[in-house]
Amino acid sequence: MVSGRLRATVSLVMGFVLASTHFAFTLTPASAVTIQDQSNPGPRVGQVVARDTTFFAQTFRAGITGQLNRISLMGCNGEDQLQTVTIRVYHAVSSPPNSTPPTSSVSALGEAHISGAGLAAIPAKSSGCMTSFDVSLDSPAPVSAGSLYVFVVSATLTGAPISLDDGLVLQSSDISTYADGNRSRSTDSGATWTAAPTRNIIFTTYVDIGSPPPDPILQQFGRPVAGTCTDAAPTHTQLPGAPSGGWGESWAQWVNEGNGGAVCTRTLIYSTAQSRWIVG
Repeated sequence: MVSGRLRATVSLVMGFVLASTHFAFTLTPASAVTIQDQSNPGPRVGQVVARDTTFFAQTFRAGITGQLNRISLMGCNGEDQLQTVTIRVYHAVSSPPNSTPPTSSVSALGEAHISGAGLAAIPAKSSGCMTSFDVSLDSPAPVSAGSLYVFVVSATLTGAPISLDDGLVLQSSDISTYADGNRSRSTDSGATWTAAPTRNIIFTTYVDIGSPPPDPILQQFGRPVAGTCTDAAPTHTQLPGAPSGGWGESWAQWVNEGNGGAVCTRTLIYSTAQSRWIVG
């Protein structure tokens, strides 16, 4: 991320410095970009209910590198008795269609805890349990494109179950709608797992890929009569961390009082991987 105010100077050079034009620009932090990654839209062929010691999980293969910060599910608050809902993200074990979460002793990569007023975001049973709702992770999970992960869903109730649907109801599809994962179930709070090779939870994952870089910067100055563009480049064209070279020759209208002429030119782009300006 780049912030702060920078001042640069472009010198117009034709053998000698004829004029200097000063300009200022401001680089401000850009908003983080979250994009949809993996998705199993269904259609729905059944449902499962997470409550107490019965946990459900869904494996998926990330297609984007970044921070998994949101998961969308389809379901409902079965009998309006939910007390807490927890979702944790882990590296998955084995491969689909028989992949499962690791044992409960493994630390989660990221997680979400929903309770109190936050439970209002989960649709009521009267909705038909066919409405999607989003869960934002309190601590996002780092994911890498091509790697296999799993999210585990658990829930607690305010009282004893009053029906088979009492808990967090989640809609499922068959395996044909999402080949890079499968559902699994635990009846002992995640100590052991049983894969469901023919089923998937209906879900969508969202990944924060970070802030987009600032726009590229075109730099030009009049080509010198002798010497190279790199040697003649004004010191004011050096942005923090930018290399000194990378200049090429071109033509531009603005030199020679607008009559046009040869220029030295380069474009700087900001590399988020290197956190500095580089020649594009």
